[in-house]
Amino acid sequence: MRDEDLTNLGVYLDDRPDGQPSLIKFVPKANLIAQREEKAAKEREKVAQKEAARLAREKQEEERKEKAKVSPVDMYKGDERFSQWDEEGMPVKMKSGEEVPKSQLKKLRKDWEKQKKLWEEYNK
Repeated sequence: MRDEDLTNLGVYLDDRPDGQPSLIKFVPKANLIAQREEKAAKEREKVAQKEAARLAREKQEEERKEKAKVSPVDMYKGDERFSQWDEEGMPVKMKSGEEVPKSQLKKLRKDWEKQKKLWEEYNK
């Protein structure tokens, strides 16, 4: 009644603290309707954002599960940048025949460790 009927009549009830009775205000109904519509639009936007966040989390979890299916040994095998790998599957030589730079090897090792952890978790 408060949000629909009284708003359409241009009556606004202002609740007060400490058990005091509500204050009745007469406001142009166009203003009250605009406020009601703005509140509803914000609520719809909030719901849409929550839904988008939920879908993003689901997609991320699905990608994580797909990535976890790949063994760390096979992680870099299809990578065209490298020509040789060690027994763990870590690249040791670039396609050009040079050794893999230490800075790049450090990053690859870090990614390999993450993949190993995911793969072990997936295969439990």
